[in-house]
Amino acid sequence: MGRVRRFGWILAASILTFTAQMEAMGEAAEDFRLLDQAGVSRALYHQADRQAVVLFAFASDCPVSLESAALLQARFPSDVAAPVVVWGINVRPGDSRDVVASTLTDAGLTLPILMDPTLRFAHALGLSHAGETLVLNPSDNWKIVYRGAADAGLEASAGELLSLAAPAEQDVVFASSRPAGAPIAYPDLGSLSYADDIAPILESKCVTCHDQGGMGPFAMSNYEKVQVWASMMRETIRTGRMPPWHADEETGPYLHDRSLTVDEEQKLLAWIEQGAVNASDKDPLAGRTPPEAVDWQLGEPDHIVRLPEVQQIEADGIVEYRYISVPSVLSENRWLRGVEVRTSNPKVVHHALIFVNYPRDYRHMQPRSSSGLDGYFASFLPGAQLNFFPEGSAMFLPHDTVFLFQMHYNTTGKPEEDMTELGLYFQDAPPEKAIHISAAHYEDFIIPPHVYDQPTQAKYRFRRDATILGLSPHMHYRGSRFKFAAVFPEDSGRADLPLLNVPFYEFDWQPMYFLEHPIDVPEGTVMQCNGAFNNSRFNPKNPYPEAVVAFGEQSMQEMFIGYVMYTTDYTPEDFEPKEIDAEDVIGLGEPITAETLPGMAFKIGPVVRVDFHEGGIATAAEGIVKGTWEIENDVLTLGGPLGTFKIHINYDELVFRDDVLKRLQ
Repeated sequence: MGRVRRFGWILAASILTFTAQMEAMGEAAEDFRLLDQAGVSRALYHQADRQAVVLFAFASDCPVSLESAALLQARFPSDVAAPVVVWGINVRPGDSRDVVASTLTDAGLTLPILMDPTLRFAHALGLSHAGETLVLNPSDNWKIVYRGAADAGLEASAGELLSLAAPAEQDVVFASSRPAGAPIAYPDLGSLSYADDIAPILESKCVTCHDQGGMGPFAMSNYEKVQVWASMMRETIRTGRMPPWHADEETGPYLHDRSLTVDEEQKLLAWIEQGAVNASDKDPLAGRTPPEAVDWQLGEPDHIVRLPEVQQIEADGIVEYRYISVPSVLSENRWLRGVEVRTSNPKVVHHALIFVNYPRDYRHMQPRSSSGLDGYFASFLPGAQLNFFPEGSAMFLPHDTVFLFQMHYNTTGKPEEDMTELGLYFQDAPPEKAIHISAAHYEDFIIPPHVYDQPTQAKYRFRRDATILGLSPHMHYRGSRFKFAAVFPEDSGRADLPLLNVPFYEFDWQPMYFLEHPIDVPEGTVMQCNGAFNNSRFNPKNPYPEAVVAFGEQSMQEMFIGYVMYTTDYTPEDFEPKEIDAEDVIGLGEPITAETLPGMAFKIGPVVRVDFHEGGIATAAEGIVKGTWEIENDVLTLGGPLGTFKIHINYDELVFRDDVLKRLQ
């Protein structure tokens, strides 16, 4: 057996004997999540199936560090299923990811180097010098079973760590040795003040959600509350779960950025590690005046569209998506400077997407939505920040539009109610730029059981010159990462441009990431979306790792959609109505009622014809398939072997979800 292949199980066996001999070194490594030089998210405890995890302190300007990296890479070749994984921890916070990547390329190295700009992760691991190497035993509560140099040429005793000369039957005993690399320069933060250093950070980045009645599980109403939750705060910061902002800082910048700065994260972690004390009598959080509650974040709308009735949500179980049609009751065309979707019960509304059905004279320009696969008109999404459209831009809304509310409800263990509303904000004149929301999507995927990183991709091609304003990835509980990039036409002379990287996707937070500096793209540009699913046990949100998962609307199924909000130049002829030829439209102007529906036939889907008869009878497949129908108010309920469907009656048309059904007779 080769020396490299043999070392994995030699190391695993030696860990057990070495742990017993060096109990003084038996401190455990805490979980963390960091990005490597390529922007890939790396979580320590996701390596629990390895026999060992090797971490070492990396500094691009330290020869010992580079020698250690080369030796470790040679001894532990990178492999998804390898028994040992090696990661570097960057301990030169001034080095960018590009600097680290360039250094590795020049040295012929490919192993991941985790960026630690705060140095708090290296500090928690007790690293003191570049090149210092740790061996962690995942099967024994992540104990650190070796700490020392990585190269036998530096310290003789350290050579035993990487020596492959021992025969397989001989135990390998590691001896701790001090590395000889450059010392790590940790910043002296001194004794941090809760009132002066910490409370301002909490007010700026945390209290927005962690307030009375807010989305957070507790309110940061005073020091005592913060102190009780301090250890949990530290854990969620270290593992990337808080604050809920998952855009990679190497892309952007973005509006409404909720992420902690390096200085803020450094101070919060250090203060908690110092004991989370308040050495003064001051408590800015206790004396804080909560902001006044507002009905609408953007102010009182010019027009409000409400669901026709309060929605009743069961106490438990799976709630099927609800599609509810609501007429706009607007008799004139409008330009919108903003839209807002408001729900009366945010804890039960996972999301709401609003689609549009245009009147006949504007149907030629109705945006495709395909139940959200190709875009939407407006949305209520977890963690979304609202703002008016950029100056000079607006969204078109023709007269007599019918809105379709796609409601995705969660259960809470008790019966709930919800009333969701759409607020519209008008402007008088046409804009310079027209707003659009479209999407790249892919549905033909299968996710095997237990797979940690199942990649997929989708594309969207811009058919006109456009300006990208914002981007939003959408997956479900098994979504793990998502990346947007602009691939420009070959004749543009422009290199591919990263737009947004979400290396750690969270289903419970789906904001639209608005670019601080919108990006112009020429016609023919492709928005390339790449991402992956995590169907393993290391995904804490995974409903069932044993499942084979395919596309579907429910959260235990999956989606892969990359939404993009963009503008195009306004040209008046693009927004002109199209004259309707009555001879081309069956039933034009004939209202659909319980009295007039019998004798009519409509096409549902690509091929299915449904005929409506007297007595509430409906047939399909030339009469072979039979069902029932009834009309109440403006809703046609169609029942049959495949289930019950609610179809909206828009005067002389039938609207099913976001499609107007073609009348055949």
